[in-house]
Amino acid sequence: MLGVFGGEKNLGLSLTLSSFETSRDYDNLDKDYFLVTPQLAPLLNLREPTYVHVHVNGTPQTNFRDTTSNGFPSSVDFRLSPETSL
Repeated sequence: MLGVFGGEKNLGLSLTLSSFETSRDYDNLDKDYFLVTPQLAPLLNLREPTYVHVHVNGTPQTNFRDTTSNGFPSSVDFRLSPETSL
């Protein structure tokens, strides 16, 4: 507590610095789809074009991400009188 403007212990300050680092990874699998039309595959007896998932073209990926967060939280308390503060 500090005394300002002729007051006694009428100003309070709180200052904090923070920093946080983290490394994260996540896996991703991109899948490919193939459009099969009735003309392309008449033996399937399709009535309309259909997308088919193709497993052989899946591409696994691991993505790495480093994140840094910084902060400067602070607060100020000023007492105008024994009954009133801001």
